[in-house]
Amino acid sequence: MSLNLNDAEAARLLEAMTTIAAQASAAILAIAAPKTRTKADASPVTEADEAAEAVIVQGLRAISPSIAIVSEESATAETPAPTGPFFMVDPLDGTREFIAGRNEYTVNISLIVDGEPTLGVVTAPALGLAWRGRPGRAERLSLDGSNAAEIRVRSWPAAGAMALVSRSHLDPASVALLERLPGIAQTECGSAVKFCRVAEGAADLYPRLAPTREWDVAAGHAVLKAAGGCVVRPDGSRIPYGDAAGGFLIPSFVAVGDLAAAANLCAA
Repeated sequence: MSLNLNDAEAARLLEAMTTIAAQASAAILAIAAPKTRTKADASPVTEADEAAEAVIVQGLRAISPSIAIVSEESATAETPAPTGPFFMVDPLDGTREFIAGRNEYTVNISLIVDGEPTLGVVTAPALGLAWRGRPGRAERLSLDGSNAAEIRVRSWPAAGAMALVSRSHLDPASVALLERLPGIAQTECGSAVKFCRVAEGAADLYPRLAPTREWDVAAGHAVLKAAGGCVVRPDGSRIPYGDAAGGFLIPSFVAVGDLAAAANLCAA
């Protein structure tokens, strides 16, 4: 199946994805004391993850029944490689932050076309915020759909560059990279909010030089790309999405607002 989106169609589909992400956010917020269990990979999952996934899957099937869905809570080693475009979903990114009572968790929905995140929406239920992107335009808005404003990345500052690092998954290789960058400040942050802060020009760099999964990255990637930034492998090459055989694994990446700075980082 091929999918050719003009600007009007992309805007319409992204609006529908935003509504679905907001509905999933409401489902998460409605669960005051979620029950938690441990998955086979030792990561936690709660009934809020599962409630959000049910809302998202039902919503996406209603708006685009012919487009496949790959979601964290239902993807397994036996999941076939998607053919054609597909939705990539993380119904609750930052489960550890959610369990800890922090507000840095998100709902992530993206549309992958030809192996590239083309549309993406990230909602932060506890913050009441959403970020979304389609080719040529990225926005930050309130979770209720109001106060939409276009966002853009910023140029790498001469002084005071800011890197965002994972609160729960900071790895030694990312630490080593940041130590090679003189004068860069660091702030801990959870979930896909990090991509969005870079996209809106509040930060400059988010390195993750340890394995993660496509559903953790795709929606934030789409937002950052729409805002003028990039998410690439540490050598500067593109990240292909849809690697079912590899368990949808992304070995490492860097997310950067300023494209020139990204080229310099990847050449170092």
